[in-house]
Parts: sequence; structure tokens; C-alpha cells
Amino acid sequence: MQAHDRLLLWANSPEAELTLDNQQGRAFWNLAATWENCMTGSFVSTPEGVVAGTSRDGSPIATTLNVEPGVRQRWALRPNASGGYRFAVIAGTGVGGEQPLHARFARDAAGQRINFALHLGDGVVAAERGGHAVFRDRLRRRPFPTYCLPGRQELAAGGGRAAWGKLFGSLPLAFQIGQDHFLMVDNATGLLSPPQERWLQATLSQAARARHVFVFLNRPLVDVRPGVNHGMRDREQVRRLLKVLAAGRVDSVFAGHLGMFAAERRRNVRLVTTGGGGIPFSASPARGGYHHWVRVDVPAEGPVQVTPQRLSP
Repeated sequence: MQAHDRLLLWANSPEAELTLDNQQGRAFWNLAATWENCMTGSFVSTPEGVVAGTSRDGSPIATTLNVEPGVRQRWALRPNASGGYRFAVIAGTGVGGEQPLHARFARDAAGQRINFALHLGDGVVAAERGGHAVFRDRLRRRPFPTYCLPGRQELAAGGGRAAWGKLFGSLPLAFQIGQDHFLMVDNATGLLSPPQERWLQATLSQAARARHVFVFLNRPLVDVRPGVNHGMRDREQVRRLLKVLAAGRVDSVFAGHLGMFAAERRRNVRLVTTGGGGIPFSASPARGGYHHWVRVDVPAEGPVQVTPQRLSP
């Protein structure tokens, strides 16, 4: 690294950390770092815990990072949220009418004053050149941050999961908003790997005192349509996961993949399927087959409200 180096840091959650290790360096590092995809009110803290930059309106945060030779230091992006808040969940915007629906969702969600959004996969147009980067550029133009999971379109695009990971970071990941815990897990293949399953159980154990716990997947645990299974492939794993989620007092599990809205409870865990961002419908309109996103209201006190919001082309 040189003194003029610049870093562009895309945060795939409201909490992010950057560690710089100058153990082999002989020169003092002085880097200009820009943190993108920030929540309104976010701040970056230095290794000493001092605020180095804030985002009052969700715009990128510009910071200068200094690392002496032989030193390892860590900076942290943190949200600054209190009281009630609202977030959006959407999936499937990369197929079938993506452009008008993408713009409509951004307008609708911003008009309803959401604090952030989660995109549960199939946002990349797989056939589009540089699809992962193009998708991130679309997210950059939204007036709110969006945190993403990969789906089948992301895996099919050039470079697959590796290319997606270079731009969006590694999974699984967890973050907090106040007393609430959010867990993002990659099950785009229809299975959870053993390390991810162990991570989920351990992370839920650590969140035992959380007020609300939300889990986000690409594929639903269960396909609600009778006689069809386009959800997770291993039914025994699904049974294990439902036990783990119930024991972890998870409030809601959100998943995309299917072009429909559905909500049901199993073991007192709310399972929400929301893939109405543009992919072909998986059900009739009466059974949830319509373009939509989901608004989630988390009040300072009282129950969480999950409400589908229709999108029209």
C-alpha cells in the first residue's frame, strides 16, 4: 500500500469492520476510505473508540485510516438506531420486468420511510455482462441501504458465488439493531452446509436475550404449495432447523425464491415467503402470486407487524 491508496468499502449489513495489518510494512499507511451502503445516523469508530465519521442522511462516510509500521488496527461501522424502526424485504427483482419494478419498489419503500432493506436473492440479471457489479450499482442509487443474499441468478451469473462475494462479502453474517438480532444465511443451493448449520445454532444461542430475532434465507424452509417442494431439499434438515429456530425464539424467517407471498407459523415461528419482485409467479393472485415487497414494522413496544405491499408495473 502507498500513502495515496483509496479503499471503497461496501457494507452488506449496518455493522461492518475493517482490520488493517501493517506487520510487514516499513512505511506509515495513510489511506482514504469511503464506507458505502450506510444507514442514516451510522458512524465509523477508530481503534480508540473515537467517532471518525458519521452519515446523517445515509450518504457514504469518508474517513482517513492511519496505521503505523508493525501495528494492526480495526475500524468499525455501527448503526445509531433507537426506538422503533421499519425495514423492507424483497426478492426476485432480476428477472421479468426488473427495471420498472425495481424503480417502483425504491420509490414506494422510500415513501414509507424505511430505514433499510434486505434483498433475498435473484436480483442479478444472470445474462447481463458484469451482472453482479451492475446490480450493486442499482442498489447504490437507492435512497436507503440494501443488504443482500445470493440466489440462483447470482450463482448463474459470470463468476458465480465467488464474484458475488468479492462485491458483497462473505456469509453467514449477523448484525444488531438495538436489542434485535438479524441473521443472514446462504441456502441458495437448497441446503445449509454443516458449518452454516452450526453457526446458526451457536449464533441463536448467543442471542438468547434478544428482544426480536429475524432470519433471512434465499430459499424457504417449506414450500407452502401442496404437492410441490421448491424450498429446501433435505426434509430432515428442515425439521432440525425448525427445532433450532423455535428454541432460539426466532420471531420471523424471511425467504424468497418463489414468486409469491405466503405467511404461516410452524412451532410458533412465522415463516414468510416473499419473492414477488419480478420473477414468474408461483401461485395464482388469490394465493399470493402478485408483485410485491414486504414492510416490517418493529415498534419500540409491542409485536412486529409484517405487511405485504403490492407493486404495479
